[in-house]
Amino acid sequence: MISPALARRPWLATVALAAVGGGLAALAHSRLAIWPAALVAPAVLWPLALDTSWRQRVVAGAVYGGIGSLGLVSLAWVPLLALVLVLTTVLETLVALALLAALHRRLPAGVLVLVYPCVVVAAEFALAHSPIGTAFADAYAFHAALPLLQLTAVTGFTGLSFLAAWCGSVLGLVLRDPRPRVWALPVALVVVALLGVLVGGTLALRHPPGETMMVAAVHAPTPAGKPEDWPQNRERLAAYAPLVREAGARGARVVIWPEMILSLEESWSGDLRAQLAGIARATGTWQVVGVFHRDPPRNTAWILDPAGRASAEYQKLHPVTAMEASAPGTGSAPVVRTGHGRLGVLICNDDVFTGVARQLARDGAQLVADPTWDWEAVAWRHAQITRVRAAETGVAYVRATQGGISQIIDPRGRVLAEHAVLDDPHQVLVASVPLGEGATVHVQVGDLFPWLVVGLLIGLAAGALRPRRPAGPT
Repeated sequence: MISPALARRPWLATVALAAVGGGLAALAHSRLAIWPAALVAPAVLWPLALDTSWRQRVVAGAVYGGIGSLGLVSLAWVPLLALVLVLTTVLETLVALALLAALHRRLPAGVLVLVYPCVVVAAEFALAHSPIGTAFADAYAFHAALPLLQLTAVTGFTGLSFLAAWCGSVLGLVLRDPRPRVWALPVALVVVALLGVLVGGTLALRHPPGETMMVAAVHAPTPAGKPEDWPQNRERLAAYAPLVREAGARGARVVIWPEMILSLEESWSGDLRAQLAGIARATGTWQVVGVFHRDPPRNTAWILDPAGRASAEYQKLHPVTAMEASAPGTGSAPVVRTGHGRLGVLICNDDVFTGVARQLARDGAQLVADPTWDWEAVAWRHAQITRVRAAETGVAYVRATQGGISQIIDPRGRVLAEHAVLDDPHQVLVASVPLGEGATVHVQVGDLFPWLVVGLLIGLAAGALRPRRPAGPT
């Protein structure tokens, strides 16, 4: 059945439909995070794929993908990355449109609605293993939809991306063809899946919390960036010491400082370590401190116990591409026993890559300290990402950030406390957070779900080789 608008004014309707769908996608994946728009946006792909010529599909893919990526373009810290984001989104849309057109009349509608979700997951899974990581995944739009967010504990972030694309695809089928016999089964399946996720997520959120720990994230009103010499380090230590004392007085057992908040050269190494040890002993708290090694450049986090002893040192595994000159670490992220719970550490961009968070959960972390250095353009997205990592792994997170949003997040992805240091640079963020166990299905099986989806996509693509069915309802 051809959409009337496309039949009357094919080119105008093609561009208009693609622009509407892309606009909804952009709203969902922007600072506004209007996540219901992500469930509606893919609906336009059905008429664009099945009621147009191949030339119209090329234009539609460019318009839908180009506009749809605008909500995230501001995240790109170099122009090349913005171009890659736009081209990737356009290519993803073109592949989906081409497959829908090729498989039309070869597969039943109930199977055809899986094409776009599979393409989305395959694209996000590929990017997750690139230097970009998962930063641009559709799933992060749902960070505040807590019952839906619990799906990630089973499937990882790609499950949410799949569910949103599937809902939109089924809606497109319903709007394109009003005959219930065409869409009844796909609608029933997606409704059952959506209700199952909502009910399961609601029950998971009602699960009583276990053991808790008082934690803190601190930020002093000092100039942003890394200290350049020992006097600047001394100033930082003097500014942060009273904040740590305040956090300890309010009951915090672990205190997290921001990423690269101190710097290290051999000439002042001993003094720096001695002063940090003194702060830990004076407050009786564990310290996680972001330290930049100047020669050679290394981005690290130090963990000091309440006696001031160095418990572990971790080197960032995923420096920001084309931005950080630091060498990536080669080991695994550490987990230490604090006497109050098992503490893991990663640094900033590490949480954009799911493997580090999963490794910490598998190694027994109940709380992850996340020293971070954000900037205004990316702060909102990074805060979303960390919530999803917590829900995926069932582990609590504490982010202490320069230039962004510090957060204390429970193992279900709920934000218990947060503070935007761009608005107020003086921060002593303290909360009692339930400790996680890291025993989610996603932690146990890893990337099983996206691999299954990639296999399904290959099977669907192979369906294009089958003979076309006789003309009839889609």
